[in-house]
Amino acid sequence: MTKLKSWVVCNPLRALFWSLVIFWAAVAATVALAVLV
Repeated sequence: MTKLKSWVVCNPLRALFWSLVIFWAAVAATVALAVLV
């Protein structure tokens, strides 16, 4: 786990990629919720 964490920290582009994925997933969830309601 520590090795993976250090590997992610050493890859800012990968961290940025995952942060964008999480961000867009949250946006999609918000839009879907607004449409359903």
